[in-house]
Amino acid sequence: MGGRLVTIISGYRCQQHNRQVGGVKNSQHLIGNAADIVVARVSPEAVASVAENMNFPGVGQYKTFTHIDVRADGPVK
Repeated sequence: MGGRLVTIISGYRCQQHNRQVGGVKNSQHLIGNAADIVVARVSPEAVASVAENMNFPGVGQYKTFTHIDVRADGPVK
């Protein structure tokens, strides 16, 4: 998967923007610990799998992007 363009489609969010995009109240985006990314020509499922193997504590797979975060309270259950 090396050498692929990674686009950050969402990083830090203020509370107002987080509400506008439907983010959760305690979103990791609000404290700068999260990014929603797209990797060129790689499915969100494959990106999520790599992120999980890299031990990111927060990984979410969506239809068009992958959410990754470095939350301090451990892996998402």
